[in-house]
Amino acid sequence: MEHGEAASLGRYFSCQLKENPSYYFATQLDCEELITNIFWANARMIIDYSHFGDVITFNTTYSTNRDSRPLGVFLGLNHHRETVVFGGALLYDETIESFVWLFESFFEAVSEKKPITIFTNQYAAMSAAIKVVMPKTYHALCSWHMWQNAKKHLGHLLKNESQFNDDFLRCIYEYDGEDEFLTAWNEMLDKYNFRENKWLIDLFKLKEKWAQAYVKRTFTAGMKTTQLSESFNADLKDCLHTDLNIVEFFTHFETVVNQERDKELEAKYNSRHKFPRLKLKSSPMLNQVATMYTPTLFDLFQTKVEEVMTLSILEHNASQTHSYVVGVFNQYGKYEVMWNPLDETLSCSCKKFKSFGVLCRHGLKVLDVLDIKLIPNRYIMKRWRRDAKDGSGKNCTTHNIKPDTQLEYVD
Repeated sequence: MEHGEAASLGRYFSCQLKENPSYYFATQLDCEELITNIFWANARMIIDYSHFGDVITFNTTYSTNRDSRPLGVFLGLNHHRETVVFGGALLYDETIESFVWLFESFFEAVSEKKPITIFTNQYAAMSAAIKVVMPKTYHALCSWHMWQNAKKHLGHLLKNESQFNDDFLRCIYEYDGEDEFLTAWNEMLDKYNFRENKWLIDLFKLKEKWAQAYVKRTFTAGMKTTQLSESFNADLKDCLHTDLNIVEFFTHFETVVNQERDKELEAKYNSRHKFPRLKLKSSPMLNQVATMYTPTLFDLFQTKVEEVMTLSILEHNASQTHSYVVGVFNQYGKYEVMWNPLDETLSCSCKKFKSFGVLCRHGLKVLDVLDIKLIPNRYIMKRWRRDAKDGSGKNCTTHNIKPDTQLEYVD
């Protein structure tokens, strides 16, 4: 930092603590007692993390000052599928040590609550730090950045073999089954004579972090990329320039965070004053969730209900647990749905509910065949409901957090 900036930063943090004692910040010093890394999270960020910190994205691709020091922002999705900010960091470098310190500081702020899944770019140092600090968290790689890396390493093939694009992207997104994915991957390597390509060999070693066949096994809230980070960085770029002093940077950062919160308040207002348009007004199931899901989630769910009409029960095996094979007649793609009438549990091989938190069209087809008109409550995940943020303002598991009352919604 330039001379005097550390003192300015200290005064800024002191003012934040006076306004709200729940504000959290941490600084890391080097051997000469100079500030190297900074992490901060205000009360609203901490509260939002307690509700929506199950899946987060983090990257450090955006630099904010003349020395090109990286800015890192922890982001997620709220119940309206709008971007929510959980904390920010200014880092001196991108070493394992810096990332370990940052992640530990972040989790100290949120009472050590770890996410289910974290999406990042393909950084070896960050990956190593994640293994140290959150070993039980599923680490997924951003598929968009992976595709950008493919352009760098396989550019000549992408230009000359247009079909390779489709084959490669299908390996990332389309194959639900592990055997299907492995077969398609090996066929792709043979087709383009890429058995010895080092980049693809190394990428395959990380397949559990990016291939749909593996990613679907954990909760991702529908995320596949760090696009939230890219969008947030784009918003930051509109109000930042490299010669800002440290306090000006924090002021502008707060402005962008508040803009994201304004989007949530607008979505909340609309959800209270606009009833969703039901395409099947007599449907008990749509009427059931219309006032439970946020409008965005209701629209997604209603689309799945419409898609039920295209599906067929291809096989049915009735025993203690009912097994159904569901698919589109004469088309590729079959999924096994299991229904247990004793405890009213439903599962599908597509694992959509496990990864997204909303019942899939295959499961809805089986409920329709069974003449079950309402969704069992266990399959309406609270994190997608209108009342997802109802409850006391607690920092994840322990102490009470005082929110910023200036940002509270008023009817």
